[in-house]
Amino acid sequence: MDLADCLERVLELRMLDLAAQPLPSPDAATSRVVGYNFLALYLSATEEFDDNARAFEVLERFEQDCAGLEEALSRLWGPAESVDLGPYMDRMVRGETVPELPGFLIGILSEVSVWRFADRSICVGAGVWDTHGPVVLVAAAGEL
Repeated sequence: MDLADCLERVLELRMLDLAAQPLPSPDAATSRVVGYNFLALYLSATEEFDDNARAFEVLERFEQDCAGLEEALSRLWGPAESVDLGPYMDRMVRGETVPELPGFLIGILSEVSVWRFADRSICVGAGVWDTHGPVVLVAAAGEL
């Protein structure tokens, strides 16, 4: 992971007009996800793995990279709030409506580091889509 590049991309999320973001073209690499009121970026991602142990080994490295990114952001914005996404998963399982950004994040992460601003939240986290990957480092902006 290139920390400087990741930091720059997260800082851009702080200023972007989320409502004006175009949907990615079908030919574009899946490096961003756009919803009605959020934008998520895959700062780093792997392919799927045949070996579950390898996926979790790589996840540990991604979590270390995420901790470095969180540290850099905390120097700029102050400490992050750690948010457990489990309650959103519980609501979804009960058939309740879940806001779009946490609904997206619970597919990858169990918790996320969040900085809250008047107009949006900025989130970062590392996780695995399923037991075989891909492993991803995610940054997102929206309402959490």
